[in-house]
Amino acid sequence: MNAQIETSDGLRGIAPSSRNFGRSVIFLLFNFPISVFSFVIMVTGFSLGVGLAITLIGLPILAGTLVFAKNLVKGEMSMVTWYFGIVQVTERKKEDFSQSFFTSIKSTLLDPTNWLYFAYCIFRLPIGILSLVIVITFLVLPLAFLLVPLYYSFIPGGLMVSYVNGYMIIVDTMPEALLLTGIGVILSFISYVIITYTSYFIARFALFIGGPIRKHI
Repeated sequence: MNAQIETSDGLRGIAPSSRNFGRSVIFLLFNFPISVFSFVIMVTGFSLGVGLAITLIGLPILAGTLVFAKNLVKGEMSMVTWYFGIVQVTERKKEDFSQSFFTSIKSTLLDPTNWLYFAYCIFRLPIGILSLVIVITFLVLPLAFLLVPLYYSFIPGGLMVSYVNGYMIIVDTMPEALLLTGIGVILSFISYVIITYTSYFIARFALFIGGPIRKHI
């Protein structure tokens, strides 16, 4: 039976202890390009908007950047719901078309939630880099140890594992290779835990920033 968690908006998801590992890997891999894209758009839009603010042209650009940040965060909720395996709840949102253009810009710029989304899109870059480093490191390292029996014999002079006190530790026999495979099994378990919980906490943080999972139509 899968352990369950209760989200802040009443939706239920699967606890990290039973999280699908493949889904966690995909979530972390996609997190990096999305974070880079978010960072570039936010920095470009903010710099351009502030630089042109004195001409009043920059204010719509700055407001548009904040709106784009809001849509990025809301769009990320689709990936979060896919990760947790929970269902999006849809609701209709009435748009207010009575506001003038400049009133709409003013309300957008003065809304602290929009600036929270903007800051989150900036902060996503180190999160995305961390995601990429973790998922690549903890996928490649265990595999390198697990597959030693398959490739150690093709390395001239054997596989050098480490250099300790002036002595090289070289793997050039099958028993030694199988020993490293055993270490790889242990590393695989450690990698599973690290990747699973890293993806889980990143997704929960995104859910915390994005608020209740709602899809406006």
